[in-house]
Amino acid sequence: SKIPRTAAILHNDCIFFSHHCLTLGLQYKDDLGPPKEDIQAGIDNSSKLVPQLCMFVDMVPLFRELADRSLGQMIDIQKQQIVDLVVPRIGYLSQSLSSSEPVQEWSDAETAVDAALYHLQHLQQTWNPPLLSLSIFGRSMGFLADVLMTIFSHHVVGTNRPGGAAEAMPMSITPRACHFLTGLFDKIRHGLIQTFERAGASEQTLSTSSNEWSRFTAWTKVWASSLSDIEVALSQGIFRDVLGPELAGLIRAMFVDSPRRQTLLKAILEN
Repeated sequence: SKIPRTAAILHNDCIFFSHHCLTLGLQYKDDLGPPKEDIQAGIDNSSKLVPQLCMFVDMVPLFRELADRSLGQMIDIQKQQIVDLVVPRIGYLSQSLSSSEPVQEWSDAETAVDAALYHLQHLQQTWNPPLLSLSIFGRSMGFLADVLMTIFSHHVVGTNRPGGAAEAMPMSITPRACHFLTGLFDKIRHGLIQTFERAGASEQTLSTSSNEWSRFTAWTKVWASSLSDIEVALSQGIFRDVLGPELAGLIRAMFVDSPRRQTLLKAILEN
């Protein structure tokens, strides 16, 4: 199905059927009777539990596979829609960060964030528990939140992660651009938190459901940090999910060369 609500209902129905197929044979064993082959062979298996259960258990994997496929395909569709909403608008965002004044690329990035968050909030209203269980909702929306955060991380920070997109790290990020990025990344974080809270979940649910949350939060802190702040954050483990070369590249882009910057870069790259 290409309709989010229909895909969720189909997923739930399949999970329901797979659960009941486990005991359906036992529940209706008196009505169904023994297998035809056993009757012809004169075998009495009425006291054996396994034959009673095996009437429907072979259907359990089929229903579970259909449940996973229906919701999984819908999540892939939603992922592509987020990509289509965001990526065309932020293609030149990284290059624009060397500007000391607001530029069109910054406005386009804000528009992309608004569009993506609106899309996720609309999806949240469709999948809102109890239509999907809170755990399934958390994993599904957590994956889509990762998609949004990863897009911005790759286009702003660049990436050195294995298999990551080949986005170049910005050569220069002005203080004005850092201020803009602080607001932009904060807007994404708060929008995602609100999306989960409207579903009766919490930031903790988002954090545990997302692979990128702590990493994205670390980037949000970087934009508003001084060299001293980064040193303190390093000692507190805030950047534990960030690769050293990525953080070092941003420090080079954000701060002019100085003995203190060199000392910090050395400490980051050696650890």
